[in-house]
Amino acid sequence: MLRDIIDRPVPWLGCSATLDPATLAEVQDLCGFDPSVHIQRSSIDRTDIKFKIRSIQYLMNSFHDLEFLVEPVRAAVKQVVVQRRENMAREAFKDGDGNLAAAQAVFASTRNQPMEAGSDSRACCKRIPKTIVYIDSIKQIIQAVRVLTTLLIQAGCSKASAASAIQAYHSELAEFDKRCISTEFSKPDVENDLESSVHRIIIATDAMGMGIDNPDVQLVVQWGVPPGMGAMLQRAGRAARGKDIWGEFIWLVPKWCFGNRIENLPPPSVKKHMTECER
Repeated sequence: MLRDIIDRPVPWLGCSATLDPATLAEVQDLCGFDPSVHIQRSSIDRTDIKFKIRSIQYLMNSFHDLEFLVEPVRAAVKQVVVQRRENMAREAFKDGDGNLAAAQAVFASTRNQPMEAGSDSRACCKRIPKTIVYIDSIKQIIQAVRVLTTLLIQAGCSKASAASAIQAYHSELAEFDKRCISTEFSKPDVENDLESSVHRIIIATDAMGMGIDNPDVQLVVQWGVPPGMGAMLQRAGRAARGKDIWGEFIWLVPKWCFGNRIENLPPPSVKKHMTECER
């Protein structure tokens, strides 16, 4: 429509990252570009992103395969607890005028101290690199958020820090909520924990994509089979968008993706029930 009302000599440039040839031809026609218009292509290879593919080992609705995302927090909480015991022992040693027995008594009494980060919960959660997990079902997103939040609490983080660290992002959220999450997630990680983003893992649909540019996302996870390869590459490209940042893309797929290929399936009418591999 714009091209119809603007003088023809005015040059136009159309850009896209992942249009396939068929869609490109359709867009080219609808936008009124001449069939002979010059199309310049460049490689979409991202050497700054390491691509990995893994098989989902547990039940998909358990989201247990995402547990690796919170492993850095477990290590951080353990370190906090150990440091806390050492500080208490030092204080006892100091108050006892160098009495080693007092310090040893503190170590003995705190041996079974629960793994709780307490006021250090936010700092422990910060150990998680900024991560986006793409899941196409909003219902599954809500479940995954619940699972990961519970895992953080079990690891020793406070409920408030765990709830802030894991966020859902999808089209059914209010615009205000989406804007708040995006703004907080875009905060750069700095030495001061209070100035860094409190959100560490965003579990999202493609709503967390177009128009959102977070330069320091280090990890992107695709849960299950995406709508298409174009969508997958678009999502993977959310990682390592900033200068001198290296990222990782992990694709978690059902086990059947690594199974035997079935080249000649019978027509649906022949078999009433297909196996999981055939489906």
